[in-house]
Amino acid sequence: MQRQEALYRASRALHAANGPRDVAVVIGEHLAGPGERVTLWRMSPGDEGAFEMDLIGSHAPTGAAAWPAGSRLDAGRVPALADLRRDSHGVVREEDLPEAERRAWQGSGIRSALLVPFGASGGPDGLMIVASPGRRSFFDRKKVRSYLTVGAQAALTVENLRLIEEARRTGMIGERKRLAREIHDTLIQGFASIVMNLEAMEGALEDPTEPAAFHLDEARTTAREGLAEARRIVWALRPEALEGFPLPEALSRLVSRWSESNRTRADVAVTGDAVPLPTEVEVTLLRTAQEALTNVGKHASAGRAVLTLSYMGDRVTLDVMDDGVGFEPDGPTVAGDMNGGFGLGAMRERVEGAGGSLLVESEPGAGTTLAVELRLTGDGKSRTVEMLEETS
Repeated sequence: MQRQEALYRASRALHAANGPRDVAVVIGEHLAGPGERVTLWRMSPGDEGAFEMDLIGSHAPTGAAAWPAGSRLDAGRVPALADLRRDSHGVVREEDLPEAERRAWQGSGIRSALLVPFGASGGPDGLMIVASPGRRSFFDRKKVRSYLTVGAQAALTVENLRLIEEARRTGMIGERKRLAREIHDTLIQGFASIVMNLEAMEGALEDPTEPAAFHLDEARTTAREGLAEARRIVWALRPEALEGFPLPEALSRLVSRWSESNRTRADVAVTGDAVPLPTEVEVTLLRTAQEALTNVGKHASAGRAVLTLSYMGDRVTLDVMDDGVGFEPDGPTVAGDMNGGFGLGAMRERVEGAGGSLLVESEPGAGTTLAVELRLTGDGKSRTVEMLEETS
């Protein structure tokens, strides 16, 4: 029960956090054991399989050294990092590391670390690292579950804080704050409470029977998936991948991350002269690509996917093709929206809302092609933007 009370206190405190450092401090103060350090990182793919990691928040107990300066986790040489998914975790011990990183960890008194990823599409774009002076056994099953539970909420809190700061800069603070608070106070808190109560139930049962333990694990998994979907809602408010990158490069980065995460070959082809497009058009194309790749990863069992972006003067198209199992487009899978609210129905609504069209060609055993077309006016505006200007 002491662990459950710590989770409840951490959940309440996260609601009042004002920045990533506050988030790390909340987790450290409520959950960290003796000598454990908590750090939060933003991640992006780097060269040769490495992740570029930027420290955004940390907490260390009194007398403990900070995270080793210059330490670099290489996905090509650290299996636990290479295998990370947004819905999984890993444990790294000092002997798992290359020599330079091992010495840095030993100098800071670290012998093992729990890696808890969080992300919005494909692989992780953020990471919580809990560093410990103990070995692998120091992270027992209950402790790992506690960090997974609070890590999911922490990821959402960090994303909400980022969106609020962005909204402050762009003059949309009122609406963004309202939406962030509404999501946090309903979906996030609700799912986190479900997970915590399931943890408490398992503790009260002491030694649950095998069927009971199975159903508890299934319920926890469902609740954590709900937390992940809540973060997808927040993520959809702003396509961070487009910040500082033209659309073709943003698509290439998306495909690279998805390919690494799903261990499936994926390529991007661009035809025509790439020109800047209205924000509305670029956001629509990027979001459609994200959701299409998510569907390929979940349903297609494909060996390869290809995205083709075509600039054609008065219109722009995006084709997403895979060589997977395919399906019957007019069958119940599409009618029931195969991706729980983020599948073909949501994509079609987004594309048509931007004045475009979405077509799907598929048949069982023959792969799938998803084709999006958005028309532009002579000055490069989307048709939707032009109609809004005409009525203003």
